[in-house]
Amino acid sequence: MDDVLSANLPAQKGHNLTKVVIYRGTAVVIPTRNRADLVRNAVKSVLEQPEFDAPVFISDNSTSLSERAELMQYAGGLKNSRVHYIAPPEPLSMTRHWDWAMRQAMALCDASHVTFLTDRMIFKPGELRALAAISRAYPDKVVSYMHDVVDDFSTPVTVRQYTWTGNLYEVPSMRLLEMVAQSLVYDSSLPRMLNCVVPRSLLETMADRFGNVFDSVAPDWNFAFRTLALVESIMFYDKAILVHYAQSRSNGQSAHYGVENSAYRDFVQNLGATPPNFAAPFPEIITVWNWIISEYCHTKEATQSPKFPELNLEKYVHALAIGIEHIVDPARRQEMRDLLAARGMPPAVVPV
Repeated sequence: MDDVLSANLPAQKGHNLTKVVIYRGTAVVIPTRNRADLVRNAVKSVLEQPEFDAPVFISDNSTSLSERAELMQYAGGLKNSRVHYIAPPEPLSMTRHWDWAMRQAMALCDASHVTFLTDRMIFKPGELRALAAISRAYPDKVVSYMHDVVDDFSTPVTVRQYTWTGNLYEVPSMRLLEMVAQSLVYDSSLPRMLNCVVPRSLLETMADRFGNVFDSVAPDWNFAFRTLALVESIMFYDKAILVHYAQSRSNGQSAHYGVENSAYRDFVQNLGATPPNFAAPFPEIITVWNWIISEYCHTKEATQSPKFPELNLEKYVHALAIGIEHIVDPARRQEMRDLLAARGMPPAVVPV
């Protein structure tokens, strides 16, 4: 661990927050909805790392009474004082649930830091010790990290393991925003709450500034861009310490492949009249990248921060075109191609 903390680290400078932050542990919040079977794996991945002695909050947003009963029974059966089962009075949209769960966790424990672990993620053995050591050394910083993916959306199942160095880097927030504006970065380092440890003091600052911690359509990306608007830099631990799986039950992967599963239909239904890509330049194009750019544009407008560069429209269109080609349904893929072409894009930009 000493090697990790000494690699590629500048002297502590440019702290993000005015408050003095002392590390007092990291609370793990696991938001879930109708996936009691998966939650067990997420909880187990935390509890089996005893050196990471942190409270775990299972926040149950299930619409199914049987799912709620199963999960409540599981949490109680653990007989572990670290594990807390919480549930909103009624099922909420994804964004409202994340915000509710965050507020509950902050009210019920005095941990100085918080991270989210979705029900489709598990921590790798032994990695939480390293993560806690980094947060202890840099308590006022957001620490983001990478994840591997088991892509089981279709067959054959594939495993994507990204290359990493194991080093720790301080990355200016403006650099990350520049890369998004140029459509050059996806999710490897941007602090989306479900891939980072966040100081409570920053969460309090965010709630004071915006009235909530999570907002808009995609709470993870909304949080990422709010964070980058508020801080000077983040610490990026260049290592995959999570495994992301059960992609076939993900609303995001459903949008990526253009195949509407139950998770995607439930997600869109809870949006009401709000289009998923409401703030994007081309809101009619349904791809994951357009969701991300919509949150970028929304946060840019909401914060009026000069840190957000103007979107490179040519590279944005190119990224949309690439995303369209991942859609597996031929009719839907052609529909998105036609919509992009209707925007007056040169034929060479749109793959055929």
